[in-house]
Parts: sequence; C-alpha cells; structure tokens
Amino acid sequence: MARRTASEDAAITRKIQILIDEGIEPKRAQAAAFRMFREGELDYMISRPKRKKLRRRSLTAAALIAYAARRKAARKTKKTVRKRR
Repeated sequence: MARRTASEDAAITRKIQILIDEGIEPKRAQAAAFRMFREGELDYMISRPKRKKLRRRSLTAAALIAYAARRKAARKTKKTVRKRR
C-alpha cells in the first residue's frame, strides 16, 4: 500500500477537526475522514512553495532578471485586460 504524502495527512487532520467542530464524536470523525480520503472525496492541496524557491535559487543573475521582467509584464497585462463597468 502506498504511503500518504504530508499534504494528504494534513488534509485528513483538517477534515477530522472540522467534523469534531461540527459535533461529531472524535472516533467517528476520524473514521469518516479516512473513508472520505479512500473514496477520493477529500480535497487536499499539494504545496509547492519550496520548489519555486529552489528554482529561483538555481537561476543565474541574468536569467533571474529576465524571469522578474516576464512576471512584471504578465502582471501588467492582467491589469490592462480588465474592463471597467
């Protein structure tokens, strides 16, 4: 059986806490959260901030400047696309 990732464990823990806050007994909340995970009903976020940092660190100075310029241009484009009502 495959091991769960840290983000999947965190999602199960969050769901258990939500169910307990709703008034369900802790053992039943735990069973429900694991069932939801097995059935694929539980949403979980895959965190990737570390990958972005590592990518930025590996870039050379020239590539980093070009990367920043592309990001700035993309943000500027998004701002101009919006229409006022």
